[in-house]
Amino acid sequence: MYYKKLKKLITVVFLVTIVGLTGCNDKPINKDISKDAENKDSVIRLIEFDDEQKEIIRGLGNNPNNIFYFKYSNVPKELNWLEMSVTHYEKGKLVTDKLLRTSNQISSEGKILCMFKREDGNLRITLDGGTLVRANSIKNCIIYNKPNTKTINIKQDEEFILGVRIVIEDEKQGKVNEAKLLDEKKYKELSKVGAVYVVRGKFINNKE
Repeated sequence: MYYKKLKKLITVVFLVTIVGLTGCNDKPINKDISKDAENKDSVIRLIEFDDEQKEIIRGLGNNPNNIFYFKYSNVPKELNWLEMSVTHYEKGKLVTDKLLRTSNQISSEGKILCMFKREDGNLRITLDGGTLVRANSIKNCIIYNKPNTKTINIKQDEEFILGVRIVIEDEKQGKVNEAKLLDEKKYKELSKVGAVYVVRGKFINNKE
């Protein structure tokens, strides 16, 4: 039991280290992001894994699609803290808006990594340095992961959504319209056929 826990911890640390050391392609996924970067605006943008990193992630037993990876830049000095959380909806209801919560001091530039992994009948969520393991309430399922591909403008105390994961109980429920996955009004509706996990965050001024 101790060996298994140690192996899982090493795997998570190794993945985060590899991502940090090798760096991801800073290739923007759309033209708007490229313009924002050039204008030195305070933004968050999705970063794509390159082929080498995808192979490393698969070698560690995970799927690159289960990972949301973002870079923020040009954050104003007064915004010195980043709060992240995972909200959980299931059976048409909000279960908790604090399934996993982290709070970290930041600099003007940095990365945010959120990873989902199914292991030993459980779901492991890793978010910005924090981790949570919980029992899978849905065993046989279809999984959709939808990162936010749009440029996110950074504003004090303004919440943003980095991505959504929806778990559907079986194929009989039908396919999900992925366009709805970033529509907050649809989360309870979508969770009627499974579970929805929403990755959120906001930059704040922590004066302490």
